[in-house]
Amino acid sequence: MAVRKRWMVLICASLFVFGGHAHGRQLDVTTSILPVADWARNVGKDRVNVSCVLSGGSSPHTFTPSPFDVKRLASADLFIMVGIGLEEWAESFVSAAGKRELTILKLGEKLGFQQGDNPHVWLDPYLAQKMVQKIAEAFSRLDPDSRDFYDGNARVYIREIQALHARFTPQFAAIKGKKVVQFHPAFTYMLRRYSIGVLDSIEQHPGKEPTSKHLQNIIVKLRKETKRVVIIEPQLSSTAAAMVAREASATLVVADPLGDTTFPARSTYLALMEFNLNALLENLR
Repeated sequence: MAVRKRWMVLICASLFVFGGHAHGRQLDVTTSILPVADWARNVGKDRVNVSCVLSGGSSPHTFTPSPFDVKRLASADLFIMVGIGLEEWAESFVSAAGKRELTILKLGEKLGFQQGDNPHVWLDPYLAQKMVQKIAEAFSRLDPDSRDFYDGNARVYIREIQALHARFTPQFAAIKGKKVVQFHPAFTYMLRRYSIGVLDSIEQHPGKEPTSKHLQNIIVKLRKETKRVVIIEPQLSSTAAAMVAREASATLVVADPLGDTTFPARSTYLALMEFNLNALLENLR
């Protein structure tokens, strides 16, 4: 009988050390966009239950959360968003959920960006690494007993981002100085990281229709380039971009700032970055 008790103690101890749930209940986390959700899942693993409000197909600038999203947020411990103006619906979303104890993590602001800055910071792999670390810190504050677990997962995942960046850096160095037109300024940080210039953006502000004069100016700029590329996004209308590309004899290149769970090639942050960077390389070489 004593031997049996000793074995039970050893089994319980092993569950405490190695089990994903034995340390306590899962953290319930709501995220605004797919890349942030993917970071949270890689850091939290099975100690965190992650849901994503916007998982693909819609623009975060014009999106409206559903009653189901609000209900889910009402039971969350943490809401992670980019901030700095990306999720214009976030304030009313949090208010509708009505949870006083909800912790809100605004990743862009944690990096020192301010309201009015370009919010598409997650597409720069260097900034992405910093935001992953901020997520690990937030998890550790809510679940301090698992600090080493979250920190370790963050380090492993950050190395994966670094490896992707290291793989693409020399390929972009070979085409340094090429320039593109964006549909809207979603890829500015990513393009800057890989030394690709931006000639202009068709829609300079989300939802604001470009004037004919603005489009004509873009066409003139594009015609001066040896490689003519116009980036379009699957979440936004490409009508104006298609006209510009046609008039300037340019190539329309699909790049996705948000990802989409229904497309495996864009269903995780690393896959999304690979998709976008390969699309640029194929059309700028």
